[in-house]
Amino acid sequence: MTNRVQRGRSRTMRTRLREASRDDRGAAEVIQVMFLAIPAVAFVLLLTFAGRNAQADNRVEHSAESAAQAAALQRSPDAAVRAATVTATAALTNCVTPATVTVDTSRWAPGGVVAVEVRCRIAAADLAPLLPGSFTVTGRSAAVIDSRRATP
Repeated sequence: MTNRVQRGRSRTMRTRLREASRDDRGAAEVIQVMFLAIPAVAFVLLLTFAGRNAQADNRVEHSAESAAQAAALQRSPDAAVRAATVTATAALTNCVTPATVTVDTSRWAPGGVVAVEVRCRIAAADLAPLLPGSFTVTGRSAAVIDSRRATP
């Protein structure tokens, strides 16, 4: 009798395995997960790209502000251009090409304004992996020259 019971159990086990291999329950769940996972990963990559792009914009904007402040502290327009260029290029080390610094000293006088524009070309791979090419990020700032400054 024990032998028959064991055979019966093994047959039912075989039958169950056969039925389970033919059963397609759960296949739809895998497809649903794939349809949800791909857009979710793409969304995370988009957020990463947007965050790194904003960080690059902030870095270039900050370097323009620092350069304008450094230029406004100088005694002559030539010294202001040199100070702004050195300050901006020192702050931006992740540019593909050297940063382009444009300094406007046309209103150079006590109480006047010095304006600085900084352009930096950043590799797209720095912003998001596997992206080809590069992006140009621009930052602009102006600083007021002290009105009580003595002119040379």
